[in-house]
Amino acid sequence: MRGRHRHLFPKEGLGSAVRRRFSAMPHQYTLVAAYWFAFFSTLVFAGSYAAHSWYRYEKGGRDRLVLMTTMLAVATHDLLDSQAARLTFLTDQLRHMQVLQHPRHARALLVAYKNASPDIDGADLIVPSGQVVASTSVAPGRPLPDFRRNPIIWPSLQAAFRQHGLRIHRPLHGPLLGHWVIRL
Repeated sequence: MRGRHRHLFPKEGLGSAVRRRFSAMPHQYTLVAAYWFAFFSTLVFAGSYAAHSWYRYEKGGRDRLVLMTTMLAVATHDLLDSQAARLTFLTDQLRHMQVLQHPRHARALLVAYKNASPDIDGADLIVPSGQVVASTSVAPGRPLPDFRRNPIIWPSLQAAFRQHGLRIHRPLHGPLLGHWVIRL
């Protein structure tokens, strides 16, 4: 062996040189091996801990999202059930009065219904021809609209007249209220 490697591996052979080198400083190699073992162990632990933490964080987020969605669905269902019950009661009351002959009485009943239901923006009584008979959104004495002339509302209103029960329409900009509403 030439040059600088000469002192590492003398003539007596590679095996005895390595033995002598390890026997001269046994703690140095043990410390280096322990250092690298600790370093790689720390990397493996940190990686597995990060993966586990991310999985738990993501699972917790999914669980919270499912819980919130379920709570929102239950609250919406309860709200719509209560509205359906109130609307059924209102319908029964309107059937007993002659609303076409007494639209002021119908409007008074609709105003009382609206006041008793703070989540309702307005209540309208519409006959199958599309004419609004009574409304809480239009001041008394003002002309009431005919929805047959409104191409946005008339098709869904016809579909609602053909069905029984509560029907939830798509949100639209309410022509009588002037802001976005969901019609029941």
